[in-house]
Amino acid sequence: MVQVGPKLVDGTSSSRSARRPSVLPLLGVDLRGRTLDSVEALLLLGVRASIRLAIMSQIDRSAPVDLCCLWSPSLPVYDYSRSPPFAAQCPGRHSWSVNTADTLPDDDIDVVPQTRSWVLRPTSLGVFLIVASVVGYLASFALAVEKYEKLEDPNAVLSCDLNPFFSCGSVMESPESQLFGFPNQLLGIGAFIFPLLLGVLLLAGTRIPRWIMVGLNIGLALGTVLVMFLFYVSIYKIGVGCPWCMVVWTMTIPMFVAVTAHNVLAGSFGARIARNPMARVLAKENVAIFVLWLLVIAACIVVQFWNFFSTLF
Repeated sequence: MVQVGPKLVDGTSSSRSARRPSVLPLLGVDLRGRTLDSVEALLLLGVRASIRLAIMSQIDRSAPVDLCCLWSPSLPVYDYSRSPPFAAQCPGRHSWSVNTADTLPDDDIDVVPQTRSWVLRPTSLGVFLIVASVVGYLASFALAVEKYEKLEDPNAVLSCDLNPFFSCGSVMESPESQLFGFPNQLLGIGAFIFPLLLGVLLLAGTRIPRWIMVGLNIGLALGTVLVMFLFYVSIYKIGVGCPWCMVVWTMTIPMFVAVTAHNVLAGSFGARIARNPMARVLAKENVAIFVLWLLVIAACIVVQFWNFFSTLF
């Protein structure tokens, strides 16, 4: 006598369920009451293992698929520590599950290639933003003080009036020093506060939402456009260089390049840009880019004021 379900059935009966007792519950397969012989059960288990291994190989293409184990009753051991971030491990019955907002590194479901660039480390990026913002803020504040001193006494000699080629006072007298109806220095005093605050938050370990980093990127882009316009006006139109303005230029441009590189590599602009080879190469070479940018500006200044620099040699 063989027990199948709740009833006792004679083993010599012509009943199909009696001749084929269920072995699938022992193998972890539930067919809701249907019974198959051991050969069919092993075939079904082999198909199940094949599908599962195929899915795992798609999740992690670096994981080798052992074909000799496809038809084994026991599944091969899979190293889940090698799974990418979007394959979330679960402590329950299943070893992986559907993505959730808590298991994803960002709001985008696409996987962003990882890199070790310094702009992705919160500590290094935070320190850089703090230092650059403080230096830029102090330069803007010094310009504002010099501007008010110039307004009080038009004949005053400012501390940044070095020679006829480099003089803040001469630049302040031009209409471009008040593009929006107030001194441009006030823009720097207000603008450098935001990256300074974000740098402190990054250094404290706070996770900054990507829309805030994109907003910082847009603000730095506008600031870079403004300083490049002022560079052109100062060097080529007025013909005088402003020392404190140059300090602001050398802080704004590197911050813009670094934050842009961070957003590209972190996927803040979308996974498609993050996976683009050209964008990734340029983002990783962010230091070389802003150093080259500043060298071009310095070369333009040297060429324009060669009469002054030639006397130094």
